[in-house]
Amino acid sequence: RFIDLDLYLRLSLRYRFHHLKEALVRYYITAGISANSYNEFLARRMLLEKYAEYLQDDHRFMAYQNFSMGRALIASGSFDEGRRYIIKSLKYHPTRAIYLLYAALSLLGSRTYTRVLGLYNVLRGKTAKKESP
Repeated sequence: RFIDLDLYLRLSLRYRFHHLKEALVRYYITAGISANSYNEFLARRMLLEKYAEYLQDDHRFMAYQNFSMGRALIASGSFDEGRRYIIKSLKYHPTRAIYLLYAALSLLGSRTYTRVLGLYNVLRGKTAKKESP
C-alpha cells in the first residue's frame, strides 16, 4: 500500500492525475506493513519526510496523513504520541469535524477514547482496527 503511494507521489511530480469515483480494483490487507499499526505510522512518516517540500502546501493531504498517523500510533499503544498527531491534523484542517471529534476524545483520556469509539463502531455495525492504549 505505501509502496504504491510512494510510486503515485513520484509520478505526480511529473504527471497530472484525475480522480475517478469508480473503484477500479479491490484489495485486502494481509499481515504485513498495512496490518501493523506502528509500521503504518513509520511508512506514512517516511513518505511525509521524503516529499515534505512538495506536500506542505496541500493542507487537506497533510491533515489526513497526520490524523492517520495519530490513529495508527494509538492503535499500536502510543496514546500520547498519537494524540499529538491527531491534534496536529487540526493545524492543517481546523474545521474538519472528524478531526475535531477525535482530538476532543483524545483529550478526555485513553479509556474514554477507546470506549466511545468502540461504542460508535458497534452502533455502525463496523469492526475496525482495535484502537487501545
